Amino acid sequence: MVNILSIEKVTKQYGVTKVLDEVNFGLVENQKIALIGANGSGKSTLMKIIMGDESPDSGNIHKNKGFKFAYLSQNPKLTPGNTIFEEVLQDNQKELRLLEKFEKLTLEVSENPTDKLIDQLAKIQDEMESLNVWDLDNKVRQYLHQIGIADHHIKVDSLSGGEIKKVALAKIFLQQADCLFLDEPTNHLDTYSIEWLEQMLIDYKGALLLVTHDRYFLTNVIDTIVNLDRGGLKVYEGNYDKFLESRALEDSVEDRTNKNKSSFLKRELVWINKQPRARGTKAKYRIDQFAEVSDSLSYRPDPLGEFRFGLSRKLGNTILEWNQLGKKFDKWLFKNSVHKVLDGEKIGIIGKNGAGKSTFIKILLDQVKADEGGVIVGQNTHFCYLDQNRAFLDEEDTVLGSMSEFGEFLTFQGKNIHVNSFLDRFNFYPDTHNKKIKLLSGGERARLLLARMMATEGNFLILDEPTNDLDLLTLRLLEEAVLAYEGCAFVISHDRYFLDRVCTSVIEIGEEETPFYTPGNFTIFKLLKQKRDLESAEVSTQEISYQKGQKPKRSVKKFGYKEQNELKDILVQIDSLEAEKQTLDDQVTNLVDYDQYNDLAEQQVKLNSTLESVYERWEELEELKELNS
Repeated sequence: MVNILSIEKVTKQYGVTKVLDEVNFGLVENQKIALIGANGSGKSTLMKIIMGDESPDSGNIHKNKGFKFAYLSQNPKLTPGNTIFEEVLQDNQKELRLLEKFEKLTLEVSENPTDKLIDQLAKIQDEMESLNVWDLDNKVRQYLHQIGIADHHIKVDSLSGGEIKKVALAKIFLQQADCLFLDEPTNHLDTYSIEWLEQMLIDYKGALLLVTHDRYFLTNVIDTIVNLDRGGLKVYEGNYDKFLESRALEDSVEDRTNKNKSSFLKRELVWINKQPRARGTKAKYRIDQFAEVSDSLSYRPDPLGEFRFGLSRKLGNTILEWNQLGKKFDKWLFKNSVHKVLDGEKIGIIGKNGAGKSTFIKILLDQVKADEGGVIVGQNTHFCYLDQNRAFLDEEDTVLGSMSEFGEFLTFQGKNIHVNSFLDRFNFYPDTHNKKIKLLSGGERARLLLARMMATEGNFLILDEPTNDLDLLTLRLLEEAVLAYEGCAFVISHDRYFLDRVCTSVIEIGEEETPFYTPGNFTIFKLLKQKRDLESAEVSTQEISYQKGQKPKRSVKKFGYKEQNELKDILVQIDSLEAEKQTLDDQVTNLVDYDQYNDLAEQQVKLNSTLESVYERWEELEELKELNS
């Protein structure tokens, strides 16, 4: 394989912190690498150094000059005054000018078809064909249509963050580069655009270096994970699932090694404290050994520890209800929405950017008035709100000052805890307490708001884009906290993995006037929506056939006695396989002899494959049963 990128002993330091400490790695042709790590670990810094936007303190970056590179930053800048169409073709100026001339001449010929103008138009058409301008024009329109941008003539100055990212992505793919460098490409995108981008990257034939926290991307797109941790870098072959398996084994070994080293250090410390001041050579050797082992002790910063959302009081019989709810501006955002929230229900709110998701939530919170319908909030319902704009933080306040309303001590998980210790749990240590909010990174702001939410005990969480700016570890901890929460929750998010893990139901806003509600997580929502759309298409086809005098086709498949028995057997089989899977997972978790790991991992793969097949058959039988009911 041809080497595209080489990074050799690159070091970068800010103040006393070494973000990158002599890191080395390379990228070869067609390889797809993801850079992952905690917030502040140096992912974006390394990407900027690779692209030449920042210089390393030492080390070398080599890019193969025989390959074409394209770069998407976290916050791409567009050219003011350009239309969307002009911006996407910014790097194809000759083709853009030809298209503009063609449009102008076509208009002139339609108004005054002289021989001179017709000849000029023919020459431009020949030149356009030789440069494949028509293919380029079609590709631009295709990309913009697929990503949800209908009007190509809007000036880029008026675009939202999500629209800017979409235009920048279309521009990147149009370049037909051999290697893409993408820094957080899913930020500000809705789930529909993210799925489009995922498929584009799966189909992409070039090399890829990607910074993302989207775990489906890391699983479906990536073949190599590069983990940045405490200035160092480690390469893992395989996707995110393989990475997690490897890290689990490493952490287990590291914990065991640290435990042995800690035991040794405790014994030696007792010996050192007992010795007189004058020591011989042997004593000096033991002291040196103590220092060497102490320095080699691995340190992993506490990843926020375990945290949980508090529950202020038990929810009543009426939690939250709305009936025939509707809101319009120039047109209806939504209408005829009806739902009664169940105890413990965690509802994912999805939809395209600008569909009205945040407006929908604000109506339920009585912050925006509905144009029709009504909302009933239970007497015992107490909302706890995380705003996507992080608007509840005063820019001029400090980290510690933002917690002043809770006093010096606050109640957390049934215990009185000092506010300083509470902030420590969220990785805000004393040296950051006087740091102003306006100087915090996006990830730090998100963590501080989570800290405030957990200090404000409610029983109904409102999480508006809670995953923005969070690293993978904090995302997993947040998921565990939401899963363990005994109250209800609304989750507005573009993170499909997060929606799959925490949601018990989903409401889609914006695709139809009436929001579409389904029980289950995001994946189940997609399956049910596909099934409904398919059935609607079949009904339409049958109606057309009937109008033409043909009898509508009926399904010949029945849900009979044989299928009933099979369904019962499958449910028993699923219970048995799930129990077997749990036993196997526990064996891997508590593994002592790592020589057994490969055998156990192989058993897990086979069992998961069997479970998947059984679940597929179960879904088929359930669908058949429903169609025959």
